[in-house]
Amino acid sequence: MFSSVNRAQSTRMPSTLGDRGASVGQDFGSSSSKISLAFNMSGSPHLLRVPFDQNGLRTPTPYELPSEAALTGNGELIVGKRAIAIDMRIALKTILTYVAGIRRYSVLSNLPGGVTLLQAVGDGRIDEEQMTKALTQHFQQLREAVVEVAENKGLELKALVLSYPSYLHSNEGEDDFDKYINTYIDLLRPIWGDIIIETANEGQAVGLYICERFEDPFSDVHRGLRNRMLFDGLSRAKGVNLVIVDIGSSTLNLQCVTVYFDEQNEMIKSQSSVLQGSVTGVQGGSGMSNDAVRTIIEERCLAALTEQGQLREGELAALLASFEEQKKELDYMHYGDVMHLRALTLCRTFPLQADDIVKVCRDAFAAPLAFLTTQLRQVAQLGIDFSVLLCGDSVGDVATASGIGMNRLFLRNERYSSSAVSGGLALSYARMPRPHEALDTSAIGVQEIHGRIGLDEAPFLFGKGSRDPPPCLVKVSPRKAKRLKLSLVCDPNYHEPESPAQPPSPLPIGPAAGMFTVTYDLGWDLSATELPMGTIAFTARGTRVNSSYEHIPFRLTYYKLKADETQAKHRKDRQWLLMLKTDPVTKLLVVGDTIKLPMWCSSCAQEISDDAWVCEVCKDEELCFLCYARVTSRPSRRDHSFTLLSMDSLLRSA
Repeated sequence: MFSSVNRAQSTRMPSTLGDRGASVGQDFGSSSSKISLAFNMSGSPHLLRVPFDQNGLRTPTPYELPSEAALTGNGELIVGKRAIAIDMRIALKTILTYVAGIRRYSVLSNLPGGVTLLQAVGDGRIDEEQMTKALTQHFQQLREAVVEVAENKGLELKALVLSYPSYLHSNEGEDDFDKYINTYIDLLRPIWGDIIIETANEGQAVGLYICERFEDPFSDVHRGLRNRMLFDGLSRAKGVNLVIVDIGSSTLNLQCVTVYFDEQNEMIKSQSSVLQGSVTGVQGGSGMSNDAVRTIIEERCLAALTEQGQLREGELAALLASFEEQKKELDYMHYGDVMHLRALTLCRTFPLQADDIVKVCRDAFAAPLAFLTTQLRQVAQLGIDFSVLLCGDSVGDVATASGIGMNRLFLRNERYSSSAVSGGLALSYARMPRPHEALDTSAIGVQEIHGRIGLDEAPFLFGKGSRDPPPCLVKVSPRKAKRLKLSLVCDPNYHEPESPAQPPSPLPIGPAAGMFTVTYDLGWDLSATELPMGTIAFTARGTRVNSSYEHIPFRLTYYKLKADETQAKHRKDRQWLLMLKTDPVTKLLVVGDTIKLPMWCSSCAQEISDDAWVCEVCKDEELCFLCYARVTSRPSRRDHSFTLLSMDSLLRSA
């Protein structure tokens, strides 16, 4: 899972945003949402936290907007200030999960308010239209606050970077991530218009906030002390692995970055090699302890008040708000006191016993801590010193047995640290290199994956300096086709052969010489059932690398070979136009848009290299430019509609 990237580091600022452009980081949390703006000034990135109107709000800082919806007695689902004092509240993030079609009890029951939501839907008190309206209102409030700050600063909003919880990449729901992100973006598009939208997991965002250089009046005073506590006493010659542990209201998100230092031990750069798709988080968190405390309060306190006719609307909300406030400084591992929760009436309190506090917190954090301990053991196996941010005493002994140096630090002790995710999201786009910069030291290959096991080498497909490399060859048989998958991978530290006469070496994958290599999945794969049987050749052609491009387009082709290794013509031969772009958080290449292209002319059987005409009536009829005029002149085809696909136009538009 974790690896160290030894790429030569550059401190030159990329010009992604320009002079007055700004990127927005939106952290949509289970208890509150945070927004930050990043922009470049005098050659360095600056960070602004976006404040919200605090009239009537009870939030730890002015930079948090409560993100819960409340169900009123008349069946209305409301958000904002009116929702704070109502007892039945559900996290809007949980509601988004439901609206996205992720409705398994195993998922929703582990999200704040998930069981309450399922009950309300089952009783007919809430419908999907109400949920969508509530989400839209919250997102509109966020945008209004951002626009006001941007206009006051004279900034143009160019990109919006959204956070998502890492557990969405679990094996249980293979399409959960796509459902969640697509629904999220569909709700935001009418609000934000034609802005660029990117995504990053929450752990990655915190990693950028900690490791990137930026100007910020609030965090500058903490940065020196933080870095000393994280890195003093650790060997920095080859960089230090920093494990970011973001334990939120409903999930634990974990990220590992390698931090690099100059000769004066000043932090100059960081690099992550964990891309979207990695399982780097689990469900569980402080919000789940709130649900458990809610049940205790209802059973032991509110039931009696209800019988006496003394229960007031908002009583439960006040008690839970008191618990939320007091638990921030809670060390539940060693807690032995009674916690007195304040009710609406100042003279009335509800005692929460120490045993209850310990149990609900242990249950809420059991899965996150077990996952964290396992992952830290993997980090220790890398054999280099590392540091952990946002971790408690429960993980203190992980590195000791391995003889590895480990420091740890709580970020929560810093002022406005709750904006770390939104700040990192905004900075990710401001510091994002263009694709041609990411390709400078990279190479692309094709990896064979048999079942769940991938080969430890991937044949070279192309790199920036490659000229007509030999095709990648894959042998496909009927016996192994069902279990075989081909995946595009990238090595960001590829070393080209010293002599141009030497063939490109394959890309290494997995453990090598006691270390983990950094070759990663680009996010595009192909099942072997779609391939012809026999020897298949993969080539990359038409690659266009330009410093002004937001993408690197290239044409990926596969075709069957004859016994003499010449090209055969097979109906399953295919080609795609793939767009490589830069992932804003990891600064590594990923596959963005893909367009499937025709391969062989249905009439003359020649390869289609430029323009193609695709019939919208006949299945799989694809014609080259010359055959199009001849075929469409036939009386039987005059009523057929054809779509033009121009390779040159597609490459230019990329």
